[in-house]
Order: sequence, then C-alpha cells, then structure tokens
Amino acid sequence: MPQIPKPNTLNKIWAAGGDRATPLDGKISSGWQIEIPPRQWFNWLDNRQDQAIAHFNQHGIPVWDDQTEYQAGKSYVQDPSNGLVYRCTTTNTGNQPALTPSHWTVAFADATTAFSESQADAKYLAKSSNLADVPNKNTARNNLSVYSRTEVESLITAAQLGVGQSWQNVTGSRAIGTTYTNTTGRPIYVSVGVNETGVTTWVMEVNGVQVGEFGVYEFGAGSFSTIVPAGSTYRVYRSTGAGGGIRYWSELR
Repeated sequence: MPQIPKPNTLNKIWAAGGDRATPLDGKISSGWQIEIPPRQWFNWLDNRQDQAIAHFNQHGIPVWDDQTEYQAGKSYVQDPSNGLVYRCTTTNTGNQPALTPSHWTVAFADATTAFSESQADAKYLAKSSNLADVPNKNTARNNLSVYSRTEVESLITAAQLGVGQSWQNVTGSRAIGTTYTNTTGRPIYVSVGVNETGVTTWVMEVNGVQVGEFGVYEFGAGSFSTIVPAGSTYRVYRSTGAGGGIRYWSELR
C-alpha cells in the first residue's frame, strides 16, 4: 500500500476544553449496549484516544507510568525524570526505571549517556574498562589484524640481529662446499676465515647467490662475513684451485 501521510493536526485533542465524563470501569469493560450514551462519555473516549496518539507522536516512545504491567525484554519506556529510554528486564508494575535497575536497563547508550555500569548488559563495553571486558581478545585482535604486545615484542626480537644472540665457534661442524640452512628462526651473522697453499678463488653464497669472493696466490689467507636470513641456505667453497682449508668458522646466533 502507498505511504500514509501523517496528519498535521495530531496536537489538537478532541474535547480538550469540552465537557467530559469518565465511564465506570464496568462500562468501559462492557462497551456500548443498546442505549443512548451521554455525549460526555463520547468526549472522554475520543479525548483519551487523541491524547494517546498525540503523546506517541510527540515522544516516539511512551513515558513510563505506574499502572501498566511492563513485559520483560519487550517493553520500552522513557523515564519521566531523566528522559532516558529503558528496556524492561523483569516483568513488573510500578517500578520507575531510573530508580529500579533490577527491573530496567538503559536501552540505548551513547557518548553522552551517563548511566551506571551496573545497569549495562552484555551488549555494551564499559568505557572505564578500556577494552579489558572484551569477551575474546584474541578473536578481536585477529578480526582487527593486529598483534598482541607479546607477539609484537617477539617479532621485533626475531628481526633484530645480536639481541639475545652470541658468537659461537662452529669450525668443527662446518666443511668446505657443504650447504647449511639457518634454522634458528632469526637472522644470523656468519664469519669464515680460510687459508690457501696454491692459486685459489674462494666464494661465499647465500640462497645460491654469491655474496663474497677473494683470490689467493700460492700462500695466503682471507675471510668472509655476511648476514644469513632465517630459513636461508649458505656455504663457502672454492670456485677454482684446491688446497688449504678453513681457519675458523664463527656464527652470531
């Protein structure tokens, strides 16, 4: 159906200044019979209906009263003292929302709403808790794609060379031409010294990429040093010549 336009006279209430008479409760319950009712009853009835419509139109959500039985989880009212909207949490009659938090909770919280945190339910986070009341912090961090402080510190440490590491002499466990893998989970620093008895070219590689080279003519010595990222392979070998060997092989790891 098409949109129904709103009347522009809802603030005008029938018989607001007229002659009205309130029927007895029994008559209100039974309604009209075969009779000629007094005009004052008609004025009372139309006045009450108009007043209710005007009230809803003006407030949007009705103001609380002490006669209605409000239903848990279904009834919403404005408190007459502060204008806040409350949701009924326990079916009750005669309990003013602002004075009985055991029966009511503030329905809509915003930055300007001042209410006791004891009145808030699980839909809200308490500002004073500074996110400490987030039910599942790990899930929240994953949803936001952010790390925890522990994770950040771990990542920073893992990326730093020298922090929590020490130089270790691994000469006895390293051999010329053998490929090794950095399995420490962090970058390491490799320093290798060699000597030679002939004409030789020494090469250092990381992940198959040459990162150092020097040549020795007959008798001499030299050294390499480089950073090896976590998970990368590395080796030292002769590209030409033969003879000599490793003087030392040290790693900061």
